[in-house]
Amino acid sequence: MEGGYKLSGQWKCSSGTDHGQWAFVGGLVHDENGVAIDRIALLVPRTQYNIIDDWFVFGLCGTGSKSLEMKDVFVPEYRTPSLSAYQMNDRPSSYLHPFGTIFCGSVSAAIAGFAQGAIDTYIEQMSGRTLSANASMKAANVNPAVRDRLGHAVAKVRSCRARLMYLMHESADYVYRRELVPEDIRVGHILDISRVGFECSEAVMKLFPALGARGLYSDNPMQRFLRDILAGSNHMTQNIDDSAGFTGARLLGTDLPPTAYGIKRKAPADKR
Repeated sequence: MEGGYKLSGQWKCSSGTDHGQWAFVGGLVHDENGVAIDRIALLVPRTQYNIIDDWFVFGLCGTGSKSLEMKDVFVPEYRTPSLSAYQMNDRPSSYLHPFGTIFCGSVSAAIAGFAQGAIDTYIEQMSGRTLSANASMKAANVNPAVRDRLGHAVAKVRSCRARLMYLMHESADYVYRRELVPEDIRVGHILDISRVGFECSEAVMKLFPALGARGLYSDNPMQRFLRDILAGSNHMTQNIDDSAGFTGARLLGTDLPPTAYGIKRKAPADKR
């Protein structure tokens, strides 16, 4: 509508909403043909939405990511920044980092932290444990399988952390020269970011079986790390299939979605 947008409906997974005085929800802008041409955030004050207490989940319970409900809420256009647009502006250089790199990267950084917590817990619990599955009663820390699982998990998490740090340094090299990060670099960054959940989940799943029955108890920190990392890996920022497809499309010179990476291309003409 003129001057802004009117919102009605429910928006799920609004993390930390109990503590906020504002919320931002996502929306797609469509052209007259129903084609999505932009992805925007809509900023809404606490007085204009209801919080639905429905965050009953098996992992990430502490995020309080409850649903928001609105009815005929008008949001003026000045409170609807584009999440797709990527262009030069006169704000400080740090604001030139692409939105996707910062938003998606922050989720991946938290997931890498979960995985590191699982590694630390594994080391603590296996260092003083004696394996009773056979008559030898050997210390767990001299068992090759126990050590191998740890080494493989550490390698995956170190790889994820190294990629996150590298891509942020690479992005910073551009923005602190007052340059926009090129399209091909941004596509590669999202590819790296989105794989963190998958690879850190693999790392934790490598460790968890070695704990045996003790890992099942609700007071064991390992099962909390496992649940949180599995839940975190379901976040939209951890979509390894779409990010891989976008990377393949970019490398093969085919179209990307119009709302991805700030790119608004027209599809090639049908030459049949």
